[in-house]
Amino acid sequence: MVKFTYHGFQTAYPEIYKQIWDQNGGVVAVDLETVSLKNREPLGIGFAPNEHDAFYFPIDSPLLPWHILDDPRIIKLFHNGSFDLGVLKSYFDMDLTSVWDSIIAAQLQGYPPALSDLAGLMFGDKLMTIEDLIGKKGKNQGLMSDVPLEKVANKCCQDVKYTQKVWNKLQPNVEWPVFGLEMELLPILVRMEDIGLRIDIDRLLQHRDKVKKDVEFYYGIAKGMGFNPGSSMQTAAVLESRGWKIRYNRTTGKPILNEEILSTVYRDDPISHLVLAYRKSRVILSTFINAIFDKHLDGDRIYPRVNQAVVASGRLSRTQPNTQNIPVHMRDIFIPSEGNYYEDWDLSQIELRVLAYLVWIYTGDYTMQQVFDSGGDVHNATSMFIFGDIEPWHRRISKDINFAVCYRGTAQTLYQRSGVPVAQGQKFMDQYFANYPGINQFFDIIIQGLYANGYTSTMLGRKRFFPELQYLDKWGQLRIEREAFNHVIQGTASEVIKKLLIRNAWASQCNTVHDSITFDLVPGQVLDRNTALDLAPYRTPMEVKWGMNWRDLEKLGIWG
Repeated sequence: MVKFTYHGFQTAYPEIYKQIWDQNGGVVAVDLETVSLKNREPLGIGFAPNEHDAFYFPIDSPLLPWHILDDPRIIKLFHNGSFDLGVLKSYFDMDLTSVWDSIIAAQLQGYPPALSDLAGLMFGDKLMTIEDLIGKKGKNQGLMSDVPLEKVANKCCQDVKYTQKVWNKLQPNVEWPVFGLEMELLPILVRMEDIGLRIDIDRLLQHRDKVKKDVEFYYGIAKGMGFNPGSSMQTAAVLESRGWKIRYNRTTGKPILNEEILSTVYRDDPISHLVLAYRKSRVILSTFINAIFDKHLDGDRIYPRVNQAVVASGRLSRTQPNTQNIPVHMRDIFIPSEGNYYEDWDLSQIELRVLAYLVWIYTGDYTMQQVFDSGGDVHNATSMFIFGDIEPWHRRISKDINFAVCYRGTAQTLYQRSGVPVAQGQKFMDQYFANYPGINQFFDIIIQGLYANGYTSTMLGRKRFFPELQYLDKWGQLRIEREAFNHVIQGTASEVIKKLLIRNAWASQCNTVHDSITFDLVPGQVLDRNTALDLAPYRTPMEVKWGMNWRDLEKLGIWG
């Protein structure tokens, strides 16, 4: 049995092993090798106490220094820690403390995530990758368990040494408040993944049958009209025959008929609605329902990944599958564990609260902040000064205006969301900014900072860099300005929900979608709803609901 492999410049083997075994502090880079990315059975673990010395231990080695993972005095430095921590949790029921992740540190400083890319950018070095050992991703990719031990050890030792090396490069510029928040959150999200979500399979089958019928229904109508709704070329031909002018991509020659174009430019033609309905139903069937059955279902549970380093603003996302994009009417497939119930916390209008507070602080315009401070509803307030009432349809338009502003939307955005004609929508937007004059002033301040510094920042200090800004034309710069402004609002809001997740780390948190947390609770288990207090220098009330599935939740009240 190979007990361990050493890579470094030293030669005294017993002393070298003693060096890693006696580790009781400092930062140790850690990396797990698994059978594959899909089959996460561990093969071995690599450790690097510095950027020069690395050790690889097969998982069955009697010398494997497990104490390094258990010791809270030792900081465990990972690159893509959510994967490795997930393996340790699943196979060894280990909940690690004192963890850092260089992939998140890299993202926070505007670097790409891959270790091989970082090694090339920072040091001009070319690393061995997993594809060098088992081939490119796809059905023909091999398994690391079939690779000779020496090669597996070489790669793992290389990776932990470069994790240390990359970290040493990043560390001087780490924004510790932001990085610290993310590192405190990391083990919590790993536990959320491990808990998973229980599926009511009978309900899922019912939804599958219905969506299949919907796909067949829409397809049948289109075929009766002589075209395939899944073909953009045939759809374009039908629209042209009905008098519409179609734009084509100059490079590919294909018609430009994405969802935005169909729902705005061709909104008044029923063919557009038919194609959109067909596409939506087909996507739900293939990328969600069938994917659960074919790829993700394990018994009666799925275990979606929680991604910290995907969305540039810092907002959390879920994949495999993406539970955040599941249609609301299908959320009844998610049910609590046997004998449990769901409690759901949803931070109320958190992005608009961020906007109102920052506008007040930066410009002195207290108008929107006053609505929140008085316990009012900002959608009702907007509806009153634009329409003079809070009729449901007027409040709906006002809500769309409020959220469009967070993303620097236009009258065209309002048309796409609510069907309000562009000219009328522009009048509404003009009224809006006249009533909240500080919003445009705040936007100008943020954009001035963007052009001066090349980035924008959240309240906590999370930066998003835009190096491409200086090379873009006017339209490209306008797009970046919208993204940069949204980073300030959405990124700050995401920091609030992360603090709430951390404050409730002990509870069984099974899901998070944007501004909400769902708990899978044993009857009699009591949560401390006061943890929603003092999350920010402004009020952060949350709506609390409970129920026996994720769709049919009953409101308990507002806290905070």
